[in-house]
Amino acid sequence: MESKNRNEENFDSAGERVSGRTPPRIKRNRFLLVLSILIIAAITVWLKSCAESKADNEENDVLTAAKTVSAPAEADSAAEITEAVPERGETRLYFMENYTEIDDPVGYGGTVRGLYTGRETDSGSVELDYVDRTANVSSADIMPIETSIILPLGAVSQLAYGTNGYSACGVACLYMMLESAGGSMGYYDMVMTAEKGGYGDQGSLIGYPGGMTSVAMQSFAENELGVTLKNVYSVQQAPSDTVYSLLSEGKQVCALVKYGDVNDLPYDNNAHFIVITGCIESGGRRTFIYADSYAPQAPDSGVPLRRISEELLDSTVNSQFDEPNAILVLE
Repeated sequence: MESKNRNEENFDSAGERVSGRTPPRIKRNRFLLVLSILIIAAITVWLKSCAESKADNEENDVLTAAKTVSAPAEADSAAEITEAVPERGETRLYFMENYTEIDDPVGYGGTVRGLYTGRETDSGSVELDYVDRTANVSSADIMPIETSIILPLGAVSQLAYGTNGYSACGVACLYMMLESAGGSMGYYDMVMTAEKGGYGDQGSLIGYPGGMTSVAMQSFAENELGVTLKNVYSVQQAPSDTVYSLLSEGKQVCALVKYGDVNDLPYDNNAHFIVITGCIESGGRRTFIYADSYAPQAPDSGVPLRRISEELLDSTVNSQFDEPNAILVLE
């Protein structure tokens, strides 16, 4: 009886604390809150680890390819060797094996590593396409990669400029393409305009996917930006052939892919947009160069370009989506 009275003094009928001890319900809620925080932290660390591991593997593959094209068979004449040297101002694909200091007076400075487009300058440095601007690196620290087609592209993180763009890959890709074509509104304004106009939203890390469909991207481009974004996907032609043809015309391509396909995460079937900007041809095979805007580990820094085989490109673009398959190009 005494024990019952003590319990009645500490908790009311709703389980709220009256005095003395913490009720079980509050303890349980605190535990769930702490558990949720730990799960989110673990997911963030794991995603970053996956991205870094993927980048390291790609950089090792690129280095092998770079050494191959940088040591060609003996030329028949000095003229042939001269032709392999990039002309001043010519856009090339460059690779940095180690972290390299950049001169970025507008942004945060720091170091870069991996694949970037750029061009040699009269001062002997290389001007990289970095985010939505340019930054210089020493030509001694950078290696040109032989490509059949390469168009200038600075990769932008979809979480850049203070946005929360966990699902803003469509806006980021459109922004990158427009920047390469001469520019439009700023990235932050573009994300906000898309969200306020109901074309798409930024989503969240967990629980709420958000995003923008290819059809919404086309409407957004026409209604808000005054440009035409055409979907040229066709079941009658391999996506890699369509993309190669457009690149040959000097047009960058935004392709709808499965996020898991391009990030070695086979269980992740989320739709994701990438921008394809070049192609390497070797041994009768084509490898495409693209920008992936999902880079949460360094949203305000330059994002290295990546590579995708023509087989994987065909497979992932031809996947079944909850929206139309898409290969988008600015007209």
